[in-house]
Amino acid sequence: MEIATALRSLAAVDAATASLRHQIDTMPGVQELAQVEEHLRSLTQEFKQLTVDRAPLTAQRDEVDSLRESLSQRKATLQATLDSSTSGARDLATLVSEIEVLAQKLDDVETKELEIMELLEPFDLQEQEINKDVALTDEGRAQAERLQGALSGATRVISSPLTRARHTAALAIPHLEAELDHAFIEMNYGELDGQLLREVGATTWRSLQEDHDWPVPGGESMADVDLRVTQRLNELAEQERELIASPVEHLVIFSHVSPVKASVAWALGVPGTVAWRIRLDNATMTSITTVAGRPSLIGYNVRP
Repeated sequence: MEIATALRSLAAVDAATASLRHQIDTMPGVQELAQVEEHLRSLTQEFKQLTVDRAPLTAQRDEVDSLRESLSQRKATLQATLDSSTSGARDLATLVSEIEVLAQKLDDVETKELEIMELLEPFDLQEQEINKDVALTDEGRAQAERLQGALSGATRVISSPLTRARHTAALAIPHLEAELDHAFIEMNYGELDGQLLREVGATTWRSLQEDHDWPVPGGESMADVDLRVTQRLNELAEQERELIASPVEHLVIFSHVSPVKASVAWALGVPGTVAWRIRLDNATMTSITTVAGRPSLIGYNVRP
């Protein structure tokens, strides 16, 4: 009798346990939690794979960048030799020929570098911090110094007050002091400032893309950026009419992605929403002149 009672009690415990497990499994949110955990495991695996895939691209980019720098230096040396040479026609012809070959190789290398940068862009964007005020990296400083030749005609320099813009101005045009102008500061991203792009919700990013007037919580809208940039450009266009129209002297402004794209929209006379349809790389030049008093875009995203 005692054994039978114990067996019945054990069976009752088993039944109660099974019932409890069933209740837990069917509780609201349990299946969703399991799906979230599975999604998290999947994302973790994807991130590990991205890290593996990125490494060879980064190494290849560094190798190509080093080759481009070497070719640029060799070309500059040969050009200097040619400019100061008193050698015979045959020697000069040889120099010219080598410079032309190097120029073609340099074009090919720069094209390859751009291709690698485009492949790396999805990786870099995920780790990019939104509008954080940071100093230039070693690569950024090298890029800024390469601007010197192209900007040698500068007679007035304006810069965003953010550190990276000020440092770029000082390296690219060391003989002139930049005037700081808040009109050309990067968009105020409010609560998003300093976050990684991968941390920003899809809904928030979509709101920025689809609603030009939508202000980031605690910050600006894209339309706000357009307004302050175009107002200041109109003032400068009036104040510096001759300088802006000059083919040899330049007013140079060091700014950021959103203000530069707003400037392009101003020059073209198109809505600021064009910003999402044009790509802008680091340390590139955008050139605007005036024709009959009207702004005219003559160069965009140009590498020095």
